Amino acid sequence: MGSFDSGSSIGHAVADELRDRVLSIYREVLGRASMSMDDDFFELGGDSLLGVQVASRVEEATRVEVPITFLFTKATPRELADWLSEELDAVGRGVDATETTSNAERA
Repeated sequence: MGSFDSGSSIGHAVADELRDRVLSIYREVLGRASMSMDDDFFELGGDSLLGVQVASRVEEATRVEVPITFLFTKATPRELADWLSEELDAVGRGVDATETTSNAERA
């Protein structure tokens, strides 16, 4: 799968593709073929070094900066993909992504 276009509003098909890609990245990094959208990264053996790999690969795929600290609060593929969808929507609407990131960190 290629990069996601962060310049447009995200639709359902793109959101589904995003979830699939995030899940694929988690599976690749953790070396687990059978991982669900709701499995916790850390409960499946993830650590901060593997978290850096997840963040880097997600950033490469989406062009959205993923602070490593997010993996501690958004430890499942679903949580991270949902946050990414919100970020991509915000960028598509012309909202400063750093503003939404700051809001998410406060939550």
